[in-house]
Amino acid sequence: MNKVAYISGALSAAPNLAVVRDLYSQFAAACTHSGWEGYLPHQNTDPERSSELSATSVAMRDVAEIVRCDAMVIYVGIPSLGVGAEIMLGMHLGKPMLIMCEHTSEFSRFVRGIVDAYSKARIVPYSSLEDAQGQISNWLVTTRNMSDNQPLNGLEQVTRNLLATD
Repeated sequence: MNKVAYISGALSAAPNLAVVRDLYSQFAAACTHSGWEGYLPHQNTDPERSSELSATSVAMRDVAEIVRCDAMVIYVGIPSLGVGAEIMLGMHLGKPMLIMCEHTSEFSRFVRGIVDAYSKARIVPYSSLEDAQGQISNWLVTTRNMSDNQPLNGLEQVTRNLLATD
């Protein structure tokens, strides 16, 4: 059975949903190229295509998929409360995370700070779609072999690391 990477990124907050759907699909293709399954939330809980779903149904489905996944590939180039919640949930569960954004993008200092304090996360700015796909593929190869000797609650680790810097 393939390992699963949850592809996180803004949907409701995206200025052009078709463009981000395509970007996330390209991220999933990089997962497939590396022998992983890329789980795309928009294929099941898209705000336009699945508008009949209640907010609770969307949350239940996406939380279940985050629990099930082995790692997360997270696009932070568009600010999104949902992505922030997914990051925090993934940290709580101890999931390895690859945080992606264009090399010209700035994203939340708070998110950057908590990600910097989490040993299972890596921030990767990319210069092109091909660069992003290569970064994802390389990271997934090394993540497949990552031993899971960290405590389950990554948020506890993040909190301790952030408080220790004062």
